[in-house]
Amino acid sequence: SYAQEAVKNFFGAIATTKKLVASEPGLYEGALRLGYLYGITQSYPDAVKAYRKAISLKPGAIEPRLGLMGILGRLQKWDDVTQEGQEVLSIDPHNLSALTQIAGAHYATKSWAEAKTDYEKVLALYPANLEMKLGHAWAQLLGGNKKAALDEFNLILTISPGNPRGLAGWRAASAKKK
Repeated sequence: SYAQEAVKNFFGAIATTKKLVASEPGLYEGALRLGYLYGITQSYPDAVKAYRKAISLKPGAIEPRLGLMGILGRLQKWDDVTQEGQEVLSIDPHNLSALTQIAGAHYATKSWAEAKTDYEKVLALYPANLEMKLGHAWAQLLGGNKKAALDEFNLILTISPGNPRGLAGWRAASAKKK
């Protein structure tokens, strides 16, 4: 299936992998691969099913949970993203992908205080992560803390002058109420 994927024959890769899984139903790698391939082809319900199968085969594995989180995010099932992310963090408390996806889920649901806290967890581990700084600043702004947001947008623009999201945030945080 990898050779088929290399030439963008994703449906052929799925067919090949399904044959493998049919002959070896307990093969973790097959279930994981199907989840990935279904995700590429936007067959999201099949991807969820395949990732859940991989999780059942290797409950301590992180990779199928992260794949599942990505699919759940595409489906905008934010509570499920957060729940699955917590499962990852119970295995690996500092998993960057899980932390950032949980922050994104809270941001997407406009849970600004939770998103702010999530971004702070990531920034404690990765203080220079510009994307997380942007998310944190926007969560502060949208959560009503204009002063802290303005300070953070100033820092972002010092690090990355002209950053479009940083500029938009700075303008919004600098705006006077009419």
